[in-house]
Amino acid sequence: MDEVDLLKIRLAREVAARKQAEKILEEKSLELYELSNRLSLLNERNEQVILERTKEIEANEIKYRNLVENASDIIYKVDETGQFTYVNPKAILVSGYSEEELLGMNFIHLVDEKYQSSIQNFYRFQLSEKNKSSYTEFLMVTKSGERRWIGQTSDLDIQNGERNFNVLGRDITDQKRAEKALLLSEDKYRSIIENMELGLLEVDREGIILKAYPKFCELTGFPEDELKGKEAASFFLDPEEQSKMKERNLNRKNGEASVYETQISRKDGTKIWVLISGAPYYDEKNRVSGSVGIHLDITKQKLLESDLRNSNKRAEESVKHKDLFLTNVSHEIRTPLNAIIGITELLLQRSLEPIEAKYVSIIEKSSNNLLRLINDILDLASIKSGKLDFHETPTRLSNNLNDLYDTFSVLAEKKGITLTLDAEIDHHQWYSIDATRLDEVIVNLLGNALKFTKKGSVTLTVRKQLSYEDADYFSFEIADTGIGIPPEDLERVFDNFEQAANNSKGEHGGTGLGLSISKSIVEHMKGTLNVSSVYGKGTKFFFEVSFKRLAAPAPQLQEPKLTDNFVLSGKQILVAEDMEVNQFVAKTILEQWGCVVSVANNGQEVLDLLKTSTFDIILMDVRMPILDGLETTKRIRDTTADLPILALTANATSGESDHCIEAGMNDYLCKPYTQLQLKTKICSLLNVSVSKENNTHESLVDLSKLSQITNGDRVFEEKMIALFVSESKLRLTDLEKSLENVDFQGIIHIAHSIKPSISHICAPSLFNLVQSIEMTKTFDDLFIQKVKDFIHQLEKVIIELS
Repeated sequence: MDEVDLLKIRLAREVAARKQAEKILEEKSLELYELSNRLSLLNERNEQVILERTKEIEANEIKYRNLVENASDIIYKVDETGQFTYVNPKAILVSGYSEEELLGMNFIHLVDEKYQSSIQNFYRFQLSEKNKSSYTEFLMVTKSGERRWIGQTSDLDIQNGERNFNVLGRDITDQKRAEKALLLSEDKYRSIIENMELGLLEVDREGIILKAYPKFCELTGFPEDELKGKEAASFFLDPEEQSKMKERNLNRKNGEASVYETQISRKDGTKIWVLISGAPYYDEKNRVSGSVGIHLDITKQKLLESDLRNSNKRAEESVKHKDLFLTNVSHEIRTPLNAIIGITELLLQRSLEPIEAKYVSIIEKSSNNLLRLINDILDLASIKSGKLDFHETPTRLSNNLNDLYDTFSVLAEKKGITLTLDAEIDHHQWYSIDATRLDEVIVNLLGNALKFTKKGSVTLTVRKQLSYEDADYFSFEIADTGIGIPPEDLERVFDNFEQAANNSKGEHGGTGLGLSISKSIVEHMKGTLNVSSVYGKGTKFFFEVSFKRLAAPAPQLQEPKLTDNFVLSGKQILVAEDMEVNQFVAKTILEQWGCVVSVANNGQEVLDLLKTSTFDIILMDVRMPILDGLETTKRIRDTTADLPILALTANATSGESDHCIEAGMNDYLCKPYTQLQLKTKICSLLNVSVSKENNTHESLVDLSKLSQITNGDRVFEEKMIALFVSESKLRLTDLEKSLENVDFQGIIHIAHSIKPSISHICAPSLFNLVQSIEMTKTFDDLFIQKVKDFIHQLEKVIIELS
């Protein structure tokens, strides 16, 4: 074949190859098209997935950001140098800085200087060691300078070569304070236990010793190895105490703690007293697994208690001896004094020569002064033994003060002294006050002030200082411009029987008991009586006390009215008295009243007479031979409860009246007594009142106290008497109206307000009657009779003085 043929063949092959290539290309193009369609569809799907994922990520990011922004913990982010790159609101709130301020500062600037170095080293170490997470605590300084404890966890975040810290912090200031307080408490109690030399012993549920601490071993003398494994009760206690310990251990198993005293035996055989505080302890499942006993050696205290009991016993015996001595002295003095005062009263009722009347009057005054001294001594003894009676009643303080001012104003006027009452008190307010005792204090202080002041003034100042829920707190001050008290005597003016140098010669009178008794009364009222003085320029006595506020007393219900007749004539009266002179006095007085009198020398004679005779009343002496008045009364009450019995006793100590009432007597009269006192008591018990016809021979006026106050100045006496008469007429009208309206509190108040002037003008019997009315607690027939008797007797006084 020639070259042309070869060329044709080659050309044909190339054409065939090209067709084949085109065919293949066409097939590949179809494949590429299909692949392109598939890729396009896949891209659409991927874009949808990516879009959904992006939305999910954005939602999570919002959720996460809200969580961070509203977190109660501090969350922030810093770079490796400590520069803030993010802070949440809590971080802003706690630090006090704004977000802009924090993002412009370094974390270390918030750390207290004392902690900065250690915190920097801490986080440098975390960076160098590439620790994923760490926790530390430090003291942060807020923008206001406040220091707060922060506890924070820091996570190291390394991305693309950048290192950052994601931090979660919490304010632990309160926790730190609590931990510190707990540590201090633990240290304190650990120190206390160690210093108190307490011995600790641990036992199991059966009382077997598990551990003995050093102080316990020292206390008992046993080393620990001799104690472990022993039963504590049988090892240390006597058999009689072991049964008690078994009971305590049983209670301990039930979770009960206990404290008790017992004796234990030491190694050397001696016995010691210990105070044991035992408490159970629990295992991890909260089951009682044993108990711990804390032992305190109280041997010395037990010996002291024994000595104290013996001392108390001796002291009680001493007090009993003292009370018995006072009782006997009172009885031995009052018994003859009763005869002296009684016979003096009888003599004063007779027609005497002027000189005789003067002598008898001196005897009467001296007897009354002696009686007042005895009463002061008994009051003082009652105060020292805590037995002085105090009776609080509803009282208007302003009325009390005004009455006291009225009582002393005339005396002040007579001496040319200005007496001032400076009191800012609500006159409508009632208080619970022992008005008698309060008056006793103020009368004593005012009396002294006027006595030691020759010119100038005396001022009683009362101020309400504070008010509580149900009480008011008052200050009282009695100031004078008198002679004053020497400095060296200020500390002893309140001592018994002590008088300052300004009265060393006794020219101003007194026994030296008044201030001592007043101080004790104020102390009973929870106050303190104090004094300040400038010698030659005046004196101030002052104290502060509180009184409970009361509502105005409600009026009492109407009680039935009683008859007002008084008839003692013909009354059968039995006088039980062993002393002849007292028999004579009582018999003479009673027969003057028209009574039929029988006399018994002792209790046995009383019982014998009652078998054959009938009596309206018995006047029963308490101390008599063979059978005393108390035992006699008890035997009478075994057979009759209606016969009135009036106790007559020379024992004026505290509690005597209670003994008489407990024995069955109806009332009590202390010797020496006056005729009117005796008559008042009898009339009360027989339910009769005093009539003018049967009392014309008795004088209810006693100007002896008034004479002492005025020093015999008749003009001054007449002024005081005229004032008393005018005031008493008004009081009588008020008293009768109150009795008619059954105004119990009104009667009590009137009795209290008129009592001071009664004490200066009237006989002691009338003062005792008005005081008895004031102290009454119940509106009953006896109370009504007392008030009627008082009205009648006060009318007699007004007539006698007019």
